Amino acid sequence: MTRTLNRAETGDEALGHFTDVCKLICDPSREFREKLGLLFSTESETLGLSYGFLTRTEPATDTQTIEVAHGSHDLLQSGNTAPLSESYCRHTLNATDGCFHVADAQAEGFDDDPAHDRFGIESYVGSVVEFGGQTYGTFCFAAPEPLERPLSEVELDFVDLLASWASRELSVEATLERHRQRSERIEELATLVSHDLRNPLQTAQGHLEHLQNTVRDSLEHIDTAHRRMNDISGDLLTLATIDEPVEDHTPVDIESCVRATWKLVDTADATLETDLDGTVLADEGRLRRLLENLFRNAVEHGGSDTAVDVGATADGFYVADDGPGIPESEHQSVLEPGYTSKSGNTGLGLVIVRRIASAHGWKIAVGETETGGAKISFSGVQGSLTEPSG
Repeated sequence: MTRTLNRAETGDEALGHFTDVCKLICDPSREFREKLGLLFSTESETLGLSYGFLTRTEPATDTQTIEVAHGSHDLLQSGNTAPLSESYCRHTLNATDGCFHVADAQAEGFDDDPAHDRFGIESYVGSVVEFGGQTYGTFCFAAPEPLERPLSEVELDFVDLLASWASRELSVEATLERHRQRSERIEELATLVSHDLRNPLQTAQGHLEHLQNTVRDSLEHIDTAHRRMNDISGDLLTLATIDEPVEDHTPVDIESCVRATWKLVDTADATLETDLDGTVLADEGRLRRLLENLFRNAVEHGGSDTAVDVGATADGFYVADDGPGIPESEHQSVLEPGYTSKSGNTGLGLVIVRRIASAHGWKIAVGETETGGAKISFSGVQGSLTEPSG
């Protein structure tokens, strides 16, 4: 196969090819992954390598995931995963210049490499893709047969350029997604303000008009309405800022944080049991707010003498109580704005909990204890928590 970029006698053709690539990657009508698919299709032919693919690599879990792919290789398809330690991409990540190239695997001594055994690839080139100041994965081309000659410096620089473009596009895509989510939050807040503030304001107005006849009763209603408006305003302000992604995770002694937060909540005669050992990586202020909302929710729904239990799981922790629990049909709706089963509540307590968990990258699940109480679990929590052996 003729490799256009390496033919000195076809300078005009190469320039035309670069122009076509620039037009494609700058096309505002196409999504990033659509552009990737087209690039892999055209540049596989340009480089003489029949497979093209973008990976996401996670060295901590020894995982390589194919994000976008071109070609007929069974293992190199979108969504497929493989051990990173058995892929050529590990060499790319370890390369000092962020680029790795093999023209003839067997001739260059890679016939015993785990990647050669798993994928049967004889030629490969990959360049590191970055995102958010960290390594995201690799931008690669490969083929089941060796190249007649190694890729030239021009061709290697071209692959590196495409990887740099992919890095920038990932950053742009993430920024656009944050703006989209922010717009959705603003719309949600507007709906909450319109719906939840209207009723207490109308209540306050109505009782003020009858103040002369029922002074004491009206003042109590007005005070209640104003208190609820204050709670709603506080929760809305929290919702507007609480789920910005946590950038600086710090180790937090989870048991100390749990006990300190418990002291700040009006728990009446409720009791706390905790069997936690270790730390979690979190924003301590937001973690305290998450625990505070869960403790307050448990006492409000379970009664002044409810028992609250905080413990560790295989990859996180949970907060449970011995109250009446949450019906299975409502396990998802309790995490949505406006849901409440108790008069006078804002219905935002567990929404804030969900948002804080999301900001940390944690998954939240609503369930029940063996005795039927409510159990809120968080998974994907990083740190050094130890799950009880018993």
